[in-house]
Amino acid sequence: QSPLDILDPSIRAKLGNAQFRSITFRIFKMELEDKCEDHGQVAVYRGTIPELPHRFMLDDHHLFETNRPMTVCGNTADMLSKSAYREHFQVWGDKTRHFGLFPCGPAPVVPNGEGSAAATCAPGACC
Repeated sequence: QSPLDILDPSIRAKLGNAQFRSITFRIFKMELEDKCEDHGQVAVYRGTIPELPHRFMLDDHHLFETNRPMTVCGNTADMLSKSAYREHFQVWGDKTRHFGLFPCGPAPVVPNGEGSAAATCAPGACC
């Protein structure tokens, strides 16, 4: 997501404190858990997307650095291993073990447009 600037001063004056953002959604057609669950899974981005050799940002709270292992919730593991991204990621682990909820969730949108990547799951919120 990114802020949208209103360049026309007359429109900007009418908006007051209103802000606009452009948000891109990635949609996955698969069964996902209702909440982010910790199954002890790990994902590694291989750096194989030509335009993204150093890092891949899945969403507003999943930034994968090339070749750096990152713990992920079961939903993220599924999104990376059962979608078009599967050839670009190595995912270890399965859902045979359960360690509780996974601290995962979108960063809150704050007035200056900078969120915290350390946000945690809220009830009903997930990857």
